Amino acid sequence: FHVLSGNVFLVGAGSLAIGAITGNTNILKMSSGETAFLPRLLETLAEIDRDGVLSRSNELVEFSSASTEVKSAFQQSVDGILVWGGEEAVRAYRDGSPSRVRVVLYGPKLSVGIVTAAGFARVGAEEIGKRLANELAIWDQNACTAPQICYVESVAAAEQVAAATAGALEVVNRTLPPGAAGPDTATEIQKWRGVYEVAEARGEAKLYQSKRGVDWTVIFDRNPEVKDSPLHRTLRIVPYAEWSEIRDACLLPMRT
Repeated sequence: FHVLSGNVFLVGAGSLAIGAITGNTNILKMSSGETAFLPRLLETLAEIDRDGVLSRSNELVEFSSASTEVKSAFQQSVDGILVWGGEEAVRAYRDGSPSRVRVVLYGPKLSVGIVTAAGFARVGAEEIGKRLANELAIWDQNACTAPQICYVESVAAAEQVAAATAGALEVVNRTLPPGAAGPDTATEIQKWRGVYEVAEARGEAKLYQSKRGVDWTVIFDRNPEVKDSPLHRTLRIVPYAEWSEIRDACLLPMRT
């Protein structure tokens, strides 16, 4: 039984591949926000799998996470569960599954970027800005691989990377337009912008923001602490001097 997240639809293809490679019958619970891709994928699989070796072993379901009776029925009747999602989804299936059922968890993850002095000298601020902008634009930063903070060695280099990323996002918005930000996300981004407008006035940060709405936000910030980004193309650029700063302020607190 595969419980799929709704942030990136390709998770369903990866999870199905895991189940197929290990010789399982697969029941895939689609996210209510993404029910278009997997049906077409299974149709395509059936078209090329003429003997039904793989395609007859897969089924799609969709039900509300609030339907505890349905969820419990699946938990009691399968041999294994793969859960892709946030803390709430992970806990719901881990806590309610019988001990005989193997539960494999792919829970919440957070990515950071790191630009060393050597990397900056080799690649340059403009290229780094383009790469960061592309990472944010694909999936609107909802993929676990999209950085939520980028550490750059030296203050001067970090300031250049922040400006370059802002410029690159303005360009990439025309080729990869952002999806609509939900009201909660938009509110959180506006709160961030308000906080950093004050920090900018104090000389502690620099805020770059899109000309239109909350399409993207880049912040040059001297505080190395990790803060969960509101996503939707919102990135903090933070300078560092020693590797130990990243280790102590970011990686060790997030190691679990």
